[in-house]
Amino acid sequence: QDDSFIYHREETNQTPVFLQQFNISRSEYNSLALDGDILVIGGDNTHIFSEKNGNWEETITLDLPYDDYQLSGRSLLATKGNEVYAFNIEDCAQAMPTQTPS
Repeated sequence: QDDSFIYHREETNQTPVFLQQFNISRSEYNSLALDGDILVIGGDNTHIFSEKNGNWEETITLDLPYDDYQLSGRSLLATKGNEVYAFNIEDCAQAMPTQTPS
């Protein structure tokens, strides 16, 4: 398991400030994409985070690793080899149960 870190800076000449650490399991390849309040980190799985009140919270985990990611708003393109997969993050979040039925 390896660590990924989030730093923040307001201006280009400002020293980045540490915000948050993530433990992302990965074998060999790690890729990421960031657009606004959505962050995608690839490892052994694909981890999708959203920013809430200044903290990044994991909202979705895809069970497959991909080689590279391109993120635009709520649309995610993921590549594996020469195949391209498209995801709508809002649709993925709605498909995941938020609580266990009683």
